[in-house]
Amino acid sequence: MQYYVKILKLFILVFASATLMLSCATVLTDQKKRIFIDSGRNEYVAFLYDRNDNLLDSCITPCQFSMKGKGSHLKRAANYIVIKKGENKEVKLNIEMKITPVFFLNFLGGFGGILIDMMTGCMWRPEHRVYKIE
Repeated sequence: MQYYVKILKLFILVFASATLMLSCATVLTDQKKRIFIDSGRNEYVAFLYDRNDNLLDSCITPCQFSMKGKGSHLKRAANYIVIKKGENKEVKLNIEMKITPVFFLNFLGGFGGILIDMMTGCMWRPEHRVYKIE
């Protein structure tokens, strides 16, 4: 009987460890990606757009945007920000996304974690978190 209890405890330990290793980026990172726009003392209007030119959010700088890392299906989000300086001047900032280092821990845990992180978009993070506007 004790032999079966030890095997059961070992199985539970291995199963719990494997579950924690799956989807590392989904568990360890924030689902919302935050971008901060710093304009110093100036107040500009900032607009966040997605890849289809849909307006997602707007704010008056300095401000922070929260966005998803996932685009459509398994693609990374292709968002950009338009800063309006006065009536005629606009600055367009492309938000580049790159793979978060935590995603590579999935290779230790299995293929399931890779798929989960790809589908949730947690494998992506913004290359720059703060954009300074002068």
